Amino acid sequence: MIIRISEHESGIEKYLNEGNKSGRSLHRDELDRRMPIYGDLGVFSAAHRYVKKHKKWKKSYWHITVSPAFAQHDLTRARWQEITLQLLEHFFHLYDRNRLAAYAEIHYPIMQSVTDPVTQTPKQRIPHIHLIISKLDLLSDNQLRILPYKKSVAAAFQKWLGSQYSTNYNLQKEADSALKSVQQYREWHRENNRVDLNRTPYSPQKITPVLADQHGWISNTNLSENSRKHPHYPGFSAEQQRLDALDGFSWWVSDAQCWFAEKPEINRLNADISMAALLEKAERDYGLLTEHYRIDDRKLVDNRTGDRVNAIDFAYLWLNLPMDQAISWVRSAEAPIEEESNDPAARF
Repeated sequence: MIIRISEHESGIEKYLNEGNKSGRSLHRDELDRRMPIYGDLGVFSAAHRYVKKHKKWKKSYWHITVSPAFAQHDLTRARWQEITLQLLEHFFHLYDRNRLAAYAEIHYPIMQSVTDPVTQTPKQRIPHIHLIISKLDLLSDNQLRILPYKKSVAAAFQKWLGSQYSTNYNLQKEADSALKSVQQYREWHRENNRVDLNRTPYSPQKITPVLADQHGWISNTNLSENSRKHPHYPGFSAEQQRLDALDGFSWWVSDAQCWFAEKPEINRLNADISMAALLEKAERDYGLLTEHYRIDDRKLVDNRTGDRVNAIDFAYLWLNLPMDQAISWVRSAEAPIEEESNDPAARF
């Protein structure tokens, strides 16, 4: 598990909303299929604008990316959410999550490889998390106190987090001592950074109007009873802060509906399509590293993991295409491919 954390003044909203990144020709949606898994980008955006207008901080948010080892690349959505919560608990252990304006999404790679700028060789792309957290404490109007960086602790936390999703027994044993050092460092941080709301300047009247003016979705009419009773209620609830993550379910529902509606066509394609032609097309369209795959009894096998899939699951689960696009893409492999070898299976 590789974790990278950086702090920035601006830029992440434009990338997440528009998908364009300086120095890169491909749009994000050509590279990845994205799924929100935590928080609300609107809440983060409102907090970010508030900081830019009312604070004189050099940096306004943190950006954390997480990439697992390839052996863990097929983690479920629930597992990715667990990782996100563990990251927040680690770096912001002094705070309840309701005080954080945070948002996270998974990027599932559609483009399967990228050229390494150093070695100039193709490199496998894997799913990864983008987690952004405003530096604004939503309850106190102060700057959050993130767990300070310490190289040994950062390495220990990475080792421990990776062990939670590994079947390697030796790695899990090593993680026990790693977790102990992480906990000791957190305790030191906690002892020296008491967050006392009763002694902290509290001005929700500054934050709430900004959020309400810029985002009409904040109003007393749609708050839960619990959030209204909260002693440090800043104008919106934890429930609202997680609404955006629910959007991640919409594409799963759409895919499931398509799968049921197109079941006969899916069965036909799985039975008839040339798997060799499919691999060749995936290499050409999405940069698939075909040397890692073989064909066995009308299944594609990943030699690195031993996983086996049929044609549609290959497009949907491994190329991360929406179900309707997966069906269309597999169907297009039925057409003759220009300059195709007389024996395409010989390549694989």
